[in-house]
Amino acid sequence: MKKLRLLLGMGALFVTLLSSGIANASTFLLDTGTPKGDPTTGLAFYSNNGVYQWMAAQFSLNADYNISTIETYISIAASENVFDISIYDDKFNPTGLSGKVSIKHNGPNRTAKWAGVKNLDWNLGPGTYWVAFENPNHGMAAGEMYFIMGAPKPAKGYAKKDNWDSVWDVKTLSKDWNFGVRIEGEPVPVAANPIPPTVVLFGSGMVGMAALVRRKKR
Repeated sequence: MKKLRLLLGMGALFVTLLSSGIANASTFLLDTGTPKGDPTTGLAFYSNNGVYQWMAAQFSLNADYNISTIETYISIAASENVFDISIYDDKFNPTGLSGKVSIKHNGPNRTAKWAGVKNLDWNLGPGTYWVAFENPNHGMAAGEMYFIMGAPKPAKGYAKKDNWDSVWDVKTLSKDWNFGVRIEGEPVPVAANPIPPTVVLFGSGMVGMAALVRRKKR
């Protein structure tokens, strides 16, 4: 009877495991770690009189992913700062993925924190991309927000663009521009492949053998 139950259980478990998928888990696609630089210094955004500085970090994907969270580590002093987050391809062509970030600060002193957007549903396929943090004249006072440098695990590449530049200035593993970035997402679910008929027959055969043994015992 114990062998019979074992055969039945093994057959059912075998077919069930092959039929079921494993749930995708969210993971960091880029995590530079928290920068160790001085929060009172760094590279500043500027927006007064149409002057600005944008920063970008490079990352790569080896499969289709749904991007859920993008953050950068900055210090702020103004009561409210606003900036944009955009994704570009490896040639800095727009992908159409962009979102606005609004940060509130109530303290009297400059404070460093992770800031960005969550609950995104941005789909990206395999390839190399740039995540850009931009300030297209949202009304922020000059010098009130800084990128903090000194990330312990820098991105593969960094880029900066000023309003007097026509193209992005790119550096690789630059210690001057190693600000903090975190990108989180999960793999896009892949449609399960049909179970080969031979595999189904194998699992069903185990169940059938168990039933036959039970019948003979009667």
